[in-house]
This record gives sequence, C-alpha cells and structure tokens, in this order.
Amino acid sequence: MAHPNRGIQSLKAGSAAQVVSIVAGFGVQLLTTPYVLFKLGLHDFGVWSITGAIAQYGALFDLGVSRAASRYVAVFHSKGEPRNEGRVVAVCVATLFGVAAMLSGLVLLTSQLIAPVLGLRDPRQAGTLLLVAVAILFVGLLARVLAAASIGRGRTVPPLTAVAIMSALQALGGVAVLAEAPSLLGFAYGTLGGISLGLVVVIVVILADEGRITFAMPNKKIAREIFAYGISSQIAALGDLLLFQSGKLVAGALIGPSAAGVYELASRPAMAAQVLGASPGTALMPHLTRIYVSGGLGGILTEYEHLTRRNTSVALLIPFAMAATAVAAIPVWLNGPHLDVVAVLLALLIGISVNVSTSTCTCTLLAMGRPVMIAKVTAVAGVLQLIAAVLATKFFGFTGLTVAIAVGVPVTKLAGLWLMQASAHIPQRFYLRAAGGPYAIAILAALLAAPIGLLTMPQNRQSAIVPFIFSALVYASIYLFLGWRCGYLPRASNQSSELTPRQRPTIPILRVIDELALRLRSSRSGIRRTSSCSRHASNHWWSHPSDSDDAIGDSLNSPALRRREERAPH
Repeated sequence: MAHPNRGIQSLKAGSAAQVVSIVAGFGVQLLTTPYVLFKLGLHDFGVWSITGAIAQYGALFDLGVSRAASRYVAVFHSKGEPRNEGRVVAVCVATLFGVAAMLSGLVLLTSQLIAPVLGLRDPRQAGTLLLVAVAILFVGLLARVLAAASIGRGRTVPPLTAVAIMSALQALGGVAVLAEAPSLLGFAYGTLGGISLGLVVVIVVILADEGRITFAMPNKKIAREIFAYGISSQIAALGDLLLFQSGKLVAGALIGPSAAGVYELASRPAMAAQVLGASPGTALMPHLTRIYVSGGLGGILTEYEHLTRRNTSVALLIPFAMAATAVAAIPVWLNGPHLDVVAVLLALLIGISVNVSTSTCTCTLLAMGRPVMIAKVTAVAGVLQLIAAVLATKFFGFTGLTVAIAVGVPVTKLAGLWLMQASAHIPQRFYLRAAGGPYAIAILAALLAAPIGLLTMPQNRQSAIVPFIFSALVYASIYLFLGWRCGYLPRASNQSSELTPRQRPTIPILRVIDELALRLRSSRSGIRRTSSCSRHASNHWWSHPSDSDDAIGDSLNSPALRRREERAPH
C-alpha cells in the first residue's frame, strides 16, 4: 500500500499548534474546575488531586521514553530509516504497557497503606481511584508517544491539534458524569472515558494525515539509546515535580485532603503560567546548538546575554500578570475570595518566574551536550525543597508550607542557575545584567496594578470582574509599553527599534530606567572597551540588543578566550 508522503511543516506552524494545544488543555481545565469543585466539594476534590499526584510520580518509571520518542524518530527520519522509526515507537509503547502493569500491581498491594493518605476509610475505594488514575495516565502517555512520533517526522499541526482535543475531552468527560451523578468514582470513570475517546481521536487524525502508524520489532541497541537519553531527562522531571508538586502530597499527608485541594486549585493556574512562560524557550535549544557547533562557547557567549534578556522579558509576562491580578482573578474564577488559594498561587508564581527566566542557561547546557548537569542540579533542588516543605508544614502548618514554597523554590532555582553557569564557564553577571531590566519593569507593572484588587477586595464573581479587567489592562499596558520602549520585547515588524537621543524618554521613571541601563551596559566588568566603543553602546542602548553587543562579541571571540575554552573541560 502506498502511503502519502507528507512534508515537514514549518516551525511557525508547529509553534502555533503547540501554543493552541497548551491553551486548549489548560483553558478547558480551568473553565471546568469551578463546576467540579462545586459538585465534589473541597474534600473529594483534594482526594482526586492527591490521586493524580501519586500517579504522576509513578509515570517516572517509564524511563523517559515519552520524552525520547520525538527525538529518536526525528533522527531516523532524517536518515531515511523508517524501520528504525517503527522500532522507536515499539520500544516506547511496550515500555508504557510495562509501566502500567507494574503500577497496577503496586496499587493492589498498597491500597490499604494509601487509603489514609487519601483521607478515605475504604481501601477498595482508594485502590479503585488509583487504578483509574493509572489508566488515565497510561492512555494520555500512549497518545502523546504516538503524537511525538508524528512530530518527529515533521508533522506537528495534526497531532498537536488532536492532543488538544484529547485534553478537552478528558476534562469534559468528568464534567458530563458529574452532571448526572455527582460522585468521586463517577467523576474518575468519566475522566477515563473522555481521555480514551481522545486517544481514538489522536489515532484517527494521525492515520488521516500520514496513512499509517509505524511499528517494527524493537532491538536492544535502540532500546539502550532511548533509555540512556530518557533517564537523564526523567531525573530532571523528578526534580521539577518535587519543586512544584510535592506541596500537594505534603499538604494531603500532614494536614488533610482539603489542604491538598487548596494547593491543587492554586497550582492549576500556576502550572499554566509555567508552561506558557517556558514556551518561548522551546526554540532556543536548536538555535544554540547550531551556534555551539559553529562557534563553540565563544559563539554562545556573544548571544547569551541578548537571548536571556529577550526570553526573560517574554517569559515573565504571564506569571507577573497572574500575580498582579490574583486578588480579583480568583473570585472571577471560583466565585469567592479564597485567600488561601491566592496565597499559594502567589508563592508558586515567585518560583515559576525565576524558573522560566533560566531557560537560556538550560538550553545552553543541552546544546553543549551536558544534560546530566541539569538533572543533578534539578534533582538536588527538588529534594531540598521537599525537605523544607515537610519541616515547615510539620511545625507551622499550611502557612509554613506556603512560606517554604515562596522562599525555597526561587532560592534553589537561583542556586542551580549559578552552578549550571559555572559548569559551562558562563560569567554570572551575564544573567544578572540580562534579567535585571525585564524583572524591573515586571515588578513595577505589578506594583501599580495590584492595588486595584487589594483596594476593592471582591468577594464574588460579579464584584470581581471590573477590578480584574482594570488591573489586567493596567499591568499589560505598563509592561508592554516599557518592554517595547526599552527594547526587551520583540516587535512585530523587522524595523530597528533604535531611538535617537531626542526620542529618549521624558517621563521621570523612564529616565531613571534609561540611566540605570546605560550604566549597566557601560560597566561590563572583565571586558576592556575603548572610549569609542563606550560611546557606541550609549548611543545604541535602545536598539536591538544584538546590535549593541557587537563589541562584547568581538572580545569574547578573541584568540585568548578561544584558547581558554579549548583547555576547559567539556
């Protein structure tokens, strides 16, 4: 049978499909959450959130195959080896079946031990909920592996669209059952039915687009390569889970399911901010890889500061917007003040803003072939944060957990950034100079927008709509204006954003920001520049950052630095 030969779709189309998939998944989940909370109650909602968190940790036993599928299919597709593409898919799917069987066995053996953690008296109900959660996890991972294989062949839009539909069906399936019979088990079965229907959609879309789903008998060599690559990424995934999701289990185990439910309510918009904030960095890794191959570390350093500044300015938009509008946004969402949810959300957003601003460093290490360093740093940070969360909750309750998240996550992420940059011989000042400006305008915009919600303190959805819209508009206007004015945010046109001295800001606060930025750029420690170079940097601070960094790029590409780079361990 002749299969259609589909071409590789553009990066722009793939990026758009990725954003649509993210927005659809989180959007439907956020829209349905108030109804689910109303039908289940906070206790049962918390029980389900703990169940899902336990299943997420169990997913780590897949050895990272769901993350490796796209990469290895892309490798073999570029070599014209369809049989090996099929072997990759077969290894990944077989591993998922094995993980599902293993987790199901563990659930049957440990249901009596897990029931108290879930706040349930009946071990059979706890076991049933966990088995359904494992099934939901398996179906979702299977669909994403099949979609990842298509993405590896350059077909990004159809599978990502299908995954977005699956995410929507997963949320709507549980809601449909709750409308008929509001019960926790019914909601679990409805969610499983929705995601199973979504898997069918993914398979049908892939078959319609490509005409086949490639399978072949796996071999040990390919399996070893997939597992070796996947384990490193899985360790990093474990660290991220411990950093941002361990609080849910800690709250459930030490306080109760209702506390876990509060954490889950806060984490849903927070994780949406995390995913959307991290999305600008997805295109950095291949770009930095090409630079590293052609120019080595010196080539990366010439663009590192500019890329960090640009990525940070885009990534901080959503987390700080949520922080600025949280007091009004939560009542709009949940139809009540829920100040405990607001507190946890703000605590999570502090760490998330730091996390998304470090994407350039993470992508640089990946481009240099050092994923193990990322895994080590993230895993250690996650373990330390878990210990801090347990101790704080044990002695100070839910308030202690909130403070531990607000302080521990950003501190561990910044310490990890310092270690990763040091291991790659990247000067620490590069990040400080690059991220300082975007953080300054984000904090300023949030400080000016947040009082709107604090002064009105809305108590329900009706009274919160106007403050939410007003605070969001104030934040967006200030952040976007300053971001474009300072040259941090990208422009839609390709025209230079350079401003002449006559066009310099006349508003006092902008003059202060302008002067501080000029001083930062003129005080590049460790890099000697002539007076003419200094005048050039001053005249062009408002231009595209890569233009004003030419002089530093020349210094970083000097023969002396290249000799030091060659002697440095890789």
